[in-house]
Amino acid sequence: MPDKTANKSRILDRKLSTSNKIMRLITLYLPLPLGLAALLFLVLAYRAISAPLEIEQVVAQETLAQEVSFDYSAIPKVSSLYPTATALGRQPTYLVNLTDRFDIKVQGKVTAAAGQQIEGTHEVIMRLQAGELWTKDYVLSPKQPFTGSGEFIALDLQTKLPFAELLAFSARVAEEAKTGPSSFLVTLLPHIQAQVVGDTPGLVNTFAPCFGFELTTLQLTPKGVPRDRYSDAVDPTQDLVQQQTVSRPIVETVPNQINLLNAQLTVPAAKVLYSCVALLFLYLTCWLGLKNLRRRPQLSEVELINKRHGSRIIEVKHGAFAANQQLLHLGSFQSLLTLADDREKSILHTTDIDGLPSSHIYYLMEEGITYAYCIPENPEAKC
Repeated sequence: MPDKTANKSRILDRKLSTSNKIMRLITLYLPLPLGLAALLFLVLAYRAISAPLEIEQVVAQETLAQEVSFDYSAIPKVSSLYPTATALGRQPTYLVNLTDRFDIKVQGKVTAAAGQQIEGTHEVIMRLQAGELWTKDYVLSPKQPFTGSGEFIALDLQTKLPFAELLAFSARVAEEAKTGPSSFLVTLLPHIQAQVVGDTPGLVNTFAPCFGFELTTLQLTPKGVPRDRYSDAVDPTQDLVQQQTVSRPIVETVPNQINLLNAQLTVPAAKVLYSCVALLFLYLTCWLGLKNLRRRPQLSEVELINKRHGSRIIEVKHGAFAANQQLLHLGSFQSLLTLADDREKSILHTTDIDGLPSSHIYYLMEEGITYAYCIPENPEAKC
């Protein structure tokens, strides 16, 4: 039984000794990471303190879109090819001499946010162009204002293409100029300007699409094809449906936030949190540092002198002061060190003078004079 008790006691002592060593190591090296953490949170606190309380942030996008669609259809003359005057709809080409009427339609749609007021103007021009020789513009719809909100039709024009009059005008010009091309380009040019109504300068969308026809004395050929008849638009300006969208960010002033581990903190909260954590780490660092300093053994004056100036000191096993030597006791080791530097001599150290153990004596001998500095073995002793 005593052996078992002794073994248990030894095992417990070893465990306590190991635990104490671990705690001493933790206490010794923990101030370094704590100090780094304190520095990190001080930097974060400084950034939070210098950060603005509010920032401008994009909260949404304001958009204003326009869509202009073109459509056409022909009413043929009653003939062998067309026994009835039934509308032909969209075709790749039309025979001028077998066409009685050619209808065109231009429709413009404006789309904004629901309830947003829009105002603007629209007009439609038809341009007759004879290659590089000349151009002439016709007003199909004069400039006029419109208003609406959300999504609405701003332009709805249905008219006839006066191809016979255009050919007659082109023939007269060719006769007068003695020159002229064999084909002409007729282009529809709607111009729609829409603007959001508001106190600040509203978003503006100015759209000017176009759609054309090639006109000869024999054929009228649309230069665009319906969207549902092909997959890739080679020339978007010749599409029957053309779109344009403009946008701008909506900026609002919101409280500034700082990210912390995927959580958002307001600037005042971040200031308080980072400052408190930094102060806590600083306190722990200083507390552990002072605790480690108190644990460190305090060196005596002799140990400090030997540690700092050991290379300047020569140990003397035992010695004696000559009777005819004048002995001068100095008040500090620094005074003795200054004299040694001036005379370029080493300092002697002994604890045995005249064969009797004594206090620590540091001295320097010159001709007729001995300079000495004495340190008692204990505070109560005297040199």
